[in-house]
Amino acid sequence: MKKIFILMLIIMLSATVSFSQVVYQSSDFATVGDSIHVSKSTTGLTGFDFEQTGANHNWNYGGLPFFTQGDVKWIDPATAGYKATWCLTNLIIFGCNTQFANFTNLATNNLDSLIFGSFEVSNLVEHFKKESNSLTYKMLGGTVKIGGIPIIKIAEINDADTVYNFPLQFNDIDSCSSNYTIKISGDSTKYVSYYKRYNQVEGWGSLSTPYKTFSSVLKMKTTIAKIDTIYLAGNPLQYIDTLIEFKWFDPAYEIPVLEVKANKIGQNIVTTGVTYIDSVRCVDPQAFFIYSPLVPYWDSISGEVDIAFSNLSANTDSVYWDFGDGSFSNDYNPSHTYNCPGTKIVKLIAVSKICNPFRIDTTQIPVIIQDTTGYFIHNENIVIVPGDSIFLEGAWQTDPGIYHDTLASVVFGCDSIINTTLSILVSVINSSFSKDIKIYPNPVYNELIIEYKENNNKLNFEIVNSLGQVIYKGSLVGRTVVQTNSFTSGIYIIKLENDNTFEFMKIIK
Repeated sequence: MKKIFILMLIIMLSATVSFSQVVYQSSDFATVGDSIHVSKSTTGLTGFDFEQTGANHNWNYGGLPFFTQGDVKWIDPATAGYKATWCLTNLIIFGCNTQFANFTNLATNNLDSLIFGSFEVSNLVEHFKKESNSLTYKMLGGTVKIGGIPIIKIAEINDADTVYNFPLQFNDIDSCSSNYTIKISGDSTKYVSYYKRYNQVEGWGSLSTPYKTFSSVLKMKTTIAKIDTIYLAGNPLQYIDTLIEFKWFDPAYEIPVLEVKANKIGQNIVTTGVTYIDSVRCVDPQAFFIYSPLVPYWDSISGEVDIAFSNLSANTDSVYWDFGDGSFSNDYNPSHTYNCPGTKIVKLIAVSKICNPFRIDTTQIPVIIQDTTGYFIHNENIVIVPGDSIFLEGAWQTDPGIYHDTLASVVFGCDSIINTTLSILVSVINSSFSKDIKIYPNPVYNELIIEYKENNNKLNFEIVNSLGQVIYKGSLVGRTVVQTNSFTSGIYIIKLENDNTFEFMKIIK
């Protein structure tokens, strides 16, 4: 009996020692060609404690929500589109392929687009160098659209940013400092990031997620102190952040099976998002897109304008575009040539075929193509009194602002743009003398007649056009006739004054 007890004790101790020695090697991490399906969420996370840790710990996050799904894909950096730019920047003419392969051997574009000011940075690709003892962040590549023209930019990481030191083992600690710069337009418009990374493998045990229970994982906590500065036309905007990342590694999987991102605010850690390996699920698609250039101009010489559309939809495996001019496309990120200025209502339909039946989401954005020649543009100003309204952009408007409408034109089959600046004249002070005033005919043609019953009182009045300009002044006693032959067609306001009390009436010519 004693021998059996000792044997069981040895087995238990052996299992404990073996289980505690979870090791994550470089060979366990992703390689070129790997694609891992993940779920993501940025909401519904307040009830989870991601800071709990320790040896032989059991983390239970089986109730994690999912909001979007996608694939994390690892690609060959040579095919990512930034090799030639890197070689040119480093003045490498001969042996570019070999030197680039020595610089980076693993890449992923698992990043969202960056938009600041009038610039959009898309196709963000992170370049890494994976070796037997480390994974080092080497370079960020992006495509910047300036005035609708795509320009390739790279930001090589200064100093080594060692993301992981392999093998990962319980109680490992390491740190490094790094920085990089993305120049958009010389030194006047750029993005500069300084940061320090601090890694600590602080726990091991088992982990449960909505996907499954992982019986043998390591937990790493990463603290990143960042100073980011965006320079727009030389003006710096600085942001100081402390980012926290929690990651759980299982040697059987190429990336962390669960990754949590958070911000440290004071002494509190606020979770901002989670990503975890998951199976394919039916998730409602979310349609969204942006376009470039943000302010497109019709070229009167070529008679056209090219606009590039960036699809930012989520949970989508097919799309349908309606460009608002009778043209359509099923391309994910299409470009389209418009032959006319005007307001084009662009519609995107995002479809999830994973769901049965299919699920769709639709969004539409008006794209206003300007015409600098003025050939297709008409600008006008309209003034109304408070409480009045005018029909613009398909609805009755009462608020001041700039409104855009289109008017079918027979010239080249294009639409004309009508830009209307709507403003409110002044505040109205209620009075009682308007009941004694009669104005006719309305609409007016050649003569406007104004009758005031109070013959003993004099009433001053002004006629104001749609630009807010006073075009006629007079005094009203009894019956007054105003010749309107010189008035252009439009809306006019009659401002009546009596002892600093005002009334407003509208006429149409």
